[in-house]
Amino acid sequence: MTHSQESKNFHKDNVANDVFPPSSWLGYGIDLTAVGPNDINALTEAILTAYAIIPTSPTTSVVDVADVKWSKPDNVNVAVDVASSSSSLNSWKDGTSTAEALKADASLSAQYMAISGDASISYSVDQSFEENRSYSLFSYNQTVADVKFKSYGQSIDKTTLANAISGLNLQPWDPANKDVVNSYKTLFNVLGSHIVVGATYGGRFQMTIYASNSESSYENEVTADLSVAYNGLVTSGKIDASVKSEDQYKSYSEEVMQQVSCQGGNPSLSAKLNSSYQADDIYSTFQQWAQGSALNPGVMNLQASPLWTVMAATFDPDLLKHSNDVKNAFYWILENPAPHWTKGVVTINSDWGEFGITSPSGYIIQDPDQPPTVDNLIFSGTKIQWGKEHSHAFQRDVTIHFIIVNDGSGLNFELSHGSDGASSGSGRIDVTFNDKTYTASTVTDDNWNTQFFFNEPVNQNEHTLTQDTVSTGGFSGTNWDKKFIYDTTDRQRPQGLTGEEPYNKHEAHDAK
Repeated sequence: MTHSQESKNFHKDNVANDVFPPSSWLGYGIDLTAVGPNDINALTEAILTAYAIIPTSPTTSVVDVADVKWSKPDNVNVAVDVASSSSSLNSWKDGTSTAEALKADASLSAQYMAISGDASISYSVDQSFEENRSYSLFSYNQTVADVKFKSYGQSIDKTTLANAISGLNLQPWDPANKDVVNSYKTLFNVLGSHIVVGATYGGRFQMTIYASNSESSYENEVTADLSVAYNGLVTSGKIDASVKSEDQYKSYSEEVMQQVSCQGGNPSLSAKLNSSYQADDIYSTFQQWAQGSALNPGVMNLQASPLWTVMAATFDPDLLKHSNDVKNAFYWILENPAPHWTKGVVTINSDWGEFGITSPSGYIIQDPDQPPTVDNLIFSGTKIQWGKEHSHAFQRDVTIHFIIVNDGSGLNFELSHGSDGASSGSGRIDVTFNDKTYTASTVTDDNWNTQFFFNEPVNQNEHTLTQDTVSTGGFSGTNWDKKFIYDTTDRQRPQGLTGEEPYNKHEAHDAK
């Protein structure tokens, strides 16, 4: 072998073919006051990349991870002796019992949550599950690599932290001062409430499934209902078809909604699991994907440290004196969510279409000023579904108005539609809110055509209520507890569509 041949072979074997995927989030911030901890797609979409608070080293070495080579920064560890696999399905009757179970069992949290860390992340779990919804969590995990900073204290970008504090004129925390509250919210929006310090890679398929628990008839049949709703996907291929004709299943199917994420493995199979999770052959697809889920590793989980912990790790006195205020601000913001109302409209051109909220703490309510006027409509707290799949009863411009109710954080949602519309392959669904239109029209496989959207902005004006309304309605507690109540004297007009006439005044009532 000549010297040139030897050099060529060495180069081929030791050059990364995937530069370093974790660099997309490692060292960057994420605002856990604005995004939930249980969907990896939403979390990675929400990474704040304007500033790397903990930069990665410019010097690298090549490391093998499953079937690819990564160019690993020198201040990062990549452990590949962590191979493990697990799969589980658990259900709870309400949001409180769901959150308590996840907080009490670290292994359960690791199985189902997409971000991990100290107690502050567990605290955000509390805010992610609503009391009046039942939850089922399914997860399949095939871990191949664990990535984390070796030691980041001396790598922290103190200049950016100091500039943020100075530029925002950050004052001592005072929840009674709206300007102070807003300055801390801005800090989290720009730098993040937490900084990503690690990540787990491999193959993961995860579902968070939820429905209103106001109808208790399906509580004892939830596993059977799940088996039918998802064609055995989360029940090891087993389907209890006997429940399909039951009234309780009809109620469940009208209410149920899901968050879905599939990472790693064969890209085409992963894409089908992400978008066609109710297809007839979906369990077969899952089995094929699981066999190769350790290949082409994707991000499964992020590990994060609180911003105040990172500030304290600098030992900089100017940063240290603000760290406790930053901590107090984070907890207060999570403890005091305010309802935000966002007006919107769905337009369907096909034989069926669906708009569903995949943020587990968001709701859809009817707009009392523009109530639905169409038939064949399912309108629940989680989704709007019109028409019937494969009915070929096509209609143009089926319009349904609604109001999104959430805490003002970015909205995760899905759009689904029939393949055909006015002509073959022209089916589409549009949803407009907060002066922006989102369209699903490109998938035309005559099956489940689902597209997902993450962290899309909603109306940032809080939905406020007068004391008179609170007394008249008989509601007590925080504003979030009264999120569906109209204000009798000064009803807020949610933003969302232009050119609308002002709202009429309404008596206080439950618009749920």
